[in-house]
Amino acid sequence: MITIKETGQDNIVGFVLKGEVDEAGMNQLIQALDQKSDFYSKLRLYGEVYDIKGWETFKSFFSNIKAKFKAFRKLEKYAIVTDIDWLEDLTEIAGYLTPGLDVDTFDTDEKDEAIQWLLKPTREQTINVEEVSLPVDNAIGFSIDGHLSKADYDLINSRMKAVLDYNDKIGLYLDIIDLDGMTLKAVWEEFKAAINYYSRINKVALTGKEGWLKSAAKISDFLTPGIDVKYFDGVGEAKEWLSN
Repeated sequence: MITIKETGQDNIVGFVLKGEVDEAGMNQLIQALDQKSDFYSKLRLYGEVYDIKGWETFKSFFSNIKAKFKAFRKLEKYAIVTDIDWLEDLTEIAGYLTPGLDVDTFDTDEKDEAIQWLLKPTREQTINVEEVSLPVDNAIGFSIDGHLSKADYDLINSRMKAVLDYNDKIGLYLDIIDLDGMTLKAVWEEFKAAINYYSRINKVALTGKEGWLKSAAKISDFLTPGIDVKYFDGVGEAKEWLSN
């Protein structure tokens, strides 16, 4: 059974799903989404999910939303509050049901935290890079703290374009604080796809506390053919190498 839950937030639609998905409740939820979509360009969904019988029930519920809510693309974040262990497999749910939609799960005693998470920027709106000043005009630097978002890549591309207006090649300094669980290989594959000027990078200097960075730099010919990649213990040495 589905019932609408007031969240106290204008662009958040809340509901409680307990047991079976009923048509009347689903229609009320779609109506609530439709009403909000008339006033807001982006919406967020808060759901408390209890006592459902299995994955098929939850999949059917979300498939109904995608099929019946005409402005589905306006949904950008979805917080699930639940006491069901298998629903906490966030990676599977997000990848299978909601590609491009931020999804996170919360325990039943974390309802306030779920609302606060919904109020924050999406993953693709979050800035996880910070520009680092370099003493050379043919290189740019960034510190990376987390998974790079679209906003991060927009910033990197913008800065690269500014440098490449006056230089044929560009060097990068990357201080790796945290990669949010991703391997350097996975990050670099994403980097190649998202960077507009990847073919014009000639040097990459790496620093960071992650122990595997030094080893990764040694196999850079495999990860980044045509780009000279080196790891440095100190920022000064990295900057000096890029300037030569």
